Amino acid sequence: MKRSKRLTALILAAAMLMIMGLAGCGKKTSEEPYTIDCYFVTGQVPTEGAKAEVETEVNKYLAEKNLNAKLNMHYLDWGSYGQKINVMIAGGEKFDFCYAQGDTYLSNAAKKAYMPINDLIDKYAPKTKEILGEEFLKGAQINGVNYGIPSNKDRGSYPGMLYRTDIAEKYGLTDKLNNVKTFDDVIPILEVIKEKEPDMAPLYESGVYSVAYLFPFDTFAFPAGIKLNGDGTKVVNYVETPEYREASIRTSQNLKDGYIHKGEKLENENHFMEFVTLKPGKDKEVSASRKYEYTQIDTMGTPYMQSGSAKGTNMAVSRTCKNPEVVMQFMELFNTDKYLHNLIVYGIEGKNYKKIDENTIDPIKNSGYGNAGMQWEFGNTFIDYLTVNDDPDKVTKMEEFNNNLTESPAFGFTFDSEKVKIEVGACQNVQAEFEKILSEGCDNPEKVLDDYIAKLKAAGSDKIVAEAQRQYDEWRAANGK
Repeated sequence: MKRSKRLTALILAAAMLMIMGLAGCGKKTSEEPYTIDCYFVTGQVPTEGAKAEVETEVNKYLAEKNLNAKLNMHYLDWGSYGQKINVMIAGGEKFDFCYAQGDTYLSNAAKKAYMPINDLIDKYAPKTKEILGEEFLKGAQINGVNYGIPSNKDRGSYPGMLYRTDIAEKYGLTDKLNNVKTFDDVIPILEVIKEKEPDMAPLYESGVYSVAYLFPFDTFAFPAGIKLNGDGTKVVNYVETPEYREASIRTSQNLKDGYIHKGEKLENENHFMEFVTLKPGKDKEVSASRKYEYTQIDTMGTPYMQSGSAKGTNMAVSRTCKNPEVVMQFMELFNTDKYLHNLIVYGIEGKNYKKIDENTIDPIKNSGYGNAGMQWEFGNTFIDYLTVNDDPDKVTKMEEFNNNLTESPAFGFTFDSEKVKIEVGACQNVQAEFEKILSEGCDNPEKVLDDYIAKLKAAGSDKIVAEAQRQYDEWRAANGK
């Protein structure tokens, strides 16, 4: 009897061991590293071989850090990126996170293509949250929800101009350029270039590179927004503002005066000056990707932090992500670990860049991998290596810049265009028809502008402004503004 009981106990013990063994196998299978599929956009898509080498090093490091994940990076150029992401979203394809910018971020969030991650940030990315700060994270929210983690970079901008450094020095114009406050101060300088360099356009103007963008405006949805240097409670159609009319007339005069060469292309660099949205070190970044060196004029506008500063560059988490907890743990490491961050941004030392000193590198041309010039896309830029073209004091200046920005009265506001989406689309079509004409100069700007405004009204611009005003008033009341 005792033997029978003992035999029964042994059989039960063996069975338990077998069950535990089977359970252990199942656990081992479930703990296979999760593959994080992420999508980046770049001006120069890396070679498959070079990208694979970087991924190998990244995944070795993730294993060392006991993060049960493998990174699979997908790089696309600007021309195909948006379409690819939209096709994947429409088809419900699996991916984990992607670079998401501005209006695309807002529209895809509205389609529920991205995952709410407020709680995930709190639980798995506390250091990232501390780095970004509560206020900036709120600025990236849509109706109180974070769908991505915004890049920690310059948090604002201001209008200004760039000019060719060599040409300015050649004709002794540097001191005059340093004292420019308004566009009127630029005119005598353009006259010098027109006389001394007849084959060069003194000024490049087209689209966003035009005098119209010198006046600060926080756009909610074209053409509605608020004037940053005016009544911050009133939503207006910026095409109807006196500032836009004055700018359109000024651009037309620039063409008549020979400052603009019709048909000139920005990439040809056959111009002396151009309009640009600025931040500290913008001229260094631009110069690094062009034939000539440029210097920026910082004295033409107030630096503002707008909602677009927070919503404009995010790593958005896809609804199709199967393991958001691990993805958020990766993002925390990516935003706080200098080695991992720079490995993904710049690649492998000795293969993709040369180390100049502890914090400065020289990217190797044609190495097949590297995101110099695109650092702003990749999370916490304050832990990036500096490149040889960067200002050595770039980080200090950027921190000072961010700490002294003027916040837009609408910072944190998100316009829901659902009720006027037909009108928004129609107005954008009108914009495509008229904006290029006005921003490159035309013979009768006031007549063209009147036609522009009339077509916008016919397309529903007044309805967009009214709806934006209603939502903005509600948001201000709810937030004690």
